[in-house]
Amino acid sequence: ITNNELIRQRLIVYLSLVLIGGLVNDFTPLITRSFMFKVQKTNVLNQWFVKIGWFWTLALTSPLIAITTAVLADDRRHWKDRDVITGGYPSLRDRWARRVRRLVPYLRTRQMFRLVFNTVIWYVSTNFFLYFEDITGSCLYPNDIMYDDNENASKTVCLKSGNKWIPGFDISGHTFLLIFSNLILIEESAVMIGWEPFGHQLFAENANHEREQKLIPRGEQFRLYNKHSASVRLLFIAMTVLSLIWDFMLLQTSLFYHSMLQKLVAAVWAVTAWALTYRYAY
Repeated sequence: ITNNELIRQRLIVYLSLVLIGGLVNDFTPLITRSFMFKVQKTNVLNQWFVKIGWFWTLALTSPLIAITTAVLADDRRHWKDRDVITGGYPSLRDRWARRVRRLVPYLRTRQMFRLVFNTVIWYVSTNFFLYFEDITGSCLYPNDIMYDDNENASKTVCLKSGNKWIPGFDISGHTFLLIFSNLILIEESAVMIGWEPFGHQLFAENANHEREQKLIPRGEQFRLYNKHSASVRLLFIAMTVLSLIWDFMLLQTSLFYHSMLQKLVAAVWAVTAWALTYRYAY
């Protein structure tokens, strides 16, 4: 399930925010200086959320995917039948085999592959941004000599040596992370559109079979849904809160940090990466 309308609205808002915020910051800095809600780089939102933003994205989307996949897959009937055969007392070996069997399908699923591939995109992109800044920047030594040997004068080496770094083209990693992560949060939380109706369907089937005193065909699935439904709702609420934090920090980045072009390049790549994956690859 994909919420296409919400995605389109977000894309328009994000690109407009980057363009307008970047232009205001570049050409009318006095306006941005008058704003009272600027978040400093040392702020808790930047240090404990944006700095490790990809961790928070994975920390919420991974369990949501694992739980909903487990409930929707309904692949545990084999083990229920086996328990009946063994008198309801599976051996230690069977219990461990059951745990492994439950884990492996989740790791193989298309859903988990999405997160792995998204992580590769995030890692390669952010490291390329750092590399691109190194090859376009220069190190200024005390005698005002520009040192352009990029192998020996990267930003990290230059600053550690006590010299001044002349920034190159610093593609905004924050802009890329915030937009890419938010699009992923929207895509992965779209399962909630059908989650509650699915539960109502299971409940109706369960009630009907109980009245007729028949064996419940999807009894195990109904039990799993009831067991994990509260966790799924809490994860969805947490993802919503995280998405709002990312939106607020994107507003901060758009108005106060980087040039408009640096943010625009990052935003375009974030949208491109999302489109290539969620619209074509996945």
